[in-house]
Amino acid sequence: GDIVFVQPNVDLQNEDIGIFTYNGETYCKKIVYKDDKIFLTSLNPNYRDIEVFYPDELFIIGRVL
Repeated sequence: GDIVFVQPNVDLQNEDIGIFTYNGETYCKKIVYKDDKIFLTSLNPNYRDIEVFYPDELFIIGRVL
C-alpha cells in the first residue's frame, strides 16, 4: 500500500534504492556492488537479500526519490 516516486531510466550508484525486475519479479531494494557481484538488499529484515547471478535477467526500472 506504499507509494514511491521513481526517476526512470537512470544509472544507479552503489547503495541507491531502486525499483528492479529480476527474473520476472518486481522489487524495491537497495543495489549493492561488492567484490564484482551485485546484490539487491532489503531494508526490511523480514525479507532476504538477493544475489544477482549471470545469466539471470535484471532490469533497473528507476531510482526511488
